[in-house]
Amino acid sequence: MSTFSKLWIKLRDRAYRHAFTATQLKRGIPFQFRAMRKKLGLSQADLARLAGISQGVISRAEDPDYGNLTFNTVLRIAAGMDCAFVGRIVPFSDLAKWFDNLSEESVQVPTFDEEDRVFDGLGTTVDYQYVPAQTNASRCDSACTTAARARTRERSDC
Repeated sequence: MSTFSKLWIKLRDRAYRHAFTATQLKRGIPFQFRAMRKKLGLSQADLARLAGISQGVISRAEDPDYGNLTFNTVLRIAAGMDCAFVGRIVPFSDLAKWFDNLSEESVQVPTFDEEDRVFDGLGTTVDYQYVPAQTNASRCDSACTTAARARTRERSDC
């Protein structure tokens, strides 16, 4: 039985469902903060400076046992990494899929500058979904594929 299937059976219990959701929120954001900070090659002090908060706040925000983050702190840290934070309500199946695929690689998102390099010069609106790349070469391949799809759409719109 898959991890997803085992989790789905547990999610049938309402109390478990809501406790699981709270745990994933309180542990998932710190997990992503730490993974992203490491990917960006930043120390906690570096990120604190970029976010306009103290290193102690970054340390607490990366602590999965802290569990008391405010939206303002989350937004400031995301801005310090030049990324967006979007909190949204989703179906439990989305949460279960997210959990099933959870890894340091799966929580990586590009900074604005990384995305801008992909979109720069395309001169069109591009349907783009970021897929974490493990190497710079594969990141380039992804960008080239996105650009090629955009050019193909432009030609087909004529």
